[in-house]
Amino acid sequence: ITVRRDNEVVTFAPESKVAWVEKRESLGLFPELLRTPGNLIPSFYGVSEQGAERVAGHLADVVNIQPKDDLRFGYRIWSEQKTGLVVKMQTLADRSTVLEQMAFTELQLDAPVRMDKLKRLMADTKGYELHRPVLRKTTPEAEGWRLREQVPGFLPMSCHTRSVEGQSS
Repeated sequence: ITVRRDNEVVTFAPESKVAWVEKRESLGLFPELLRTPGNLIPSFYGVSEQGAERVAGHLADVVNIQPKDDLRFGYRIWSEQKTGLVVKMQTLADRSTVLEQMAFTELQLDAPVRMDKLKRLMADTKGYELHRPVLRKTTPEAEGWRLREQVPGFLPMSCHTRSVEGQSS
C-alpha cells in the first residue's frame, strides 16, 4: 500500500511489517508535459482506441499506446468511463506480450470516506519497522555512469544516491 501526501510517500508492506518513508521531488512533468510546445510524445508513440470492456464491474474505455521504435515499451490502459480512473494497465514488450499488469479486482467508487479517519490510518505506522531513505543529489557521471549516445525522446531529470536508516515504532 502506497500513500502520498504532498511530497511525502509512505509505502507499507503489511506482510513484513516494514514501511518506507520518502520525500519525493515533484518534477512537474506529468500531465503538464502533455500541454507544452516541446511535447515530443507523438513523435515516439501512436495511440488507438480499442473499445470498452468491464473491469472490476465498471465499464472502461481501452486505449493502446504503441511505440514507434524498439527503444520503448507499449501500454494498454483501461480507464473507467465516468471518472477517468485507470482501473487496469498493462506494460507491453510488443503488441501482445504483457510484461506486467496492474488491475482492480474490486472497486467501489461511491464509498463513503471519513477524511479524519483516513488521515489517521495513513499516518499510523505503529508496529512497523520504518526505513527512511536519505537522498543525496548527484550526477550519473559522478556515480560512474554515462550514455554512449543520447536516446531520442529521453531526457535526464535527476540523479540521487539513497542510503537507508531504519527504526522500529
